[in-house]
Amino acid sequence: MVYENNVGTQYRKVIREISLKEKPTQLMNVSRKIKRIRIILKNKTSERIYDSDDNFERDASMNHLAIRYDQYLEKPAESTYNFKTGAFENTYHNIMFEKVWTESIPKLNNIEEWNGVFLFNKPTVKLSETWIDTLKVEGGLSINRYTCKNIDDKKAIIALNISVIKQKSEDSHNTMNVYVKSKILSDNYEGDLIIDLKTKIIDSIDLQETVKKSSDIMGQSTTSNTVHKILITNQVKNF
Repeated sequence: MVYENNVGTQYRKVIREISLKEKPTQLMNVSRKIKRIRIILKNKTSERIYDSDDNFERDASMNHLAIRYDQYLEKPAESTYNFKTGAFENTYHNIMFEKVWTESIPKLNNIEEWNGVFLFNKPTVKLSETWIDTLKVEGGLSINRYTCKNIDDKKAIIALNISVIKQKSEDSHNTMNVYVKSKILSDNYEGDLIIDLKTKIIDSIDLQETVKKSSDIMGQSTTSNTVHKILITNQVKNF
């Protein structure tokens, strides 16, 4: 699974691996690994790079990212999925690993392990059909609207519109005696995803996220839009 997020001055690429092995009695072993993380921070005159594969010529200014991410690379998170209950058992519980695993990926189902991998919310998909999911996310709700644009015997192209509604969208802080208050006015995703109709494996997700925010600095109000371009591609081996 390759996840890419481009937000103008920042580029992030994460390569993840998930291995599935069926066991007797309707159980399946699931092993997840974070294979590589590459982050580029750019400004008008320079760029700084963190690459988990580069252990020799690292940018010292990116050490905070190495401290955050290196500890989770190439270390499998093991769990067992029960087909009868539709839930995980003996799940690897590490909050920080899970945050890295799902970081910046929109929520498409309630099982974090499957996020960006499977789309199980619709057993059958028909052309022009529309359905809506309401999912709990940190601090609010995600309203996901799906519309099937195109379909054949194997694949479906589905238009996706997501509105994230934060229950608490306001943040205040004081920096060097400057009082700053900011508020997220809207957070929306728009784009397409392609799924395999038989397995419900997601082939790809291509989205644009637009976050509209208002800021109040010492009584001066401004409004800004931040646009994230998100691409997730999955490759299946030995399936």
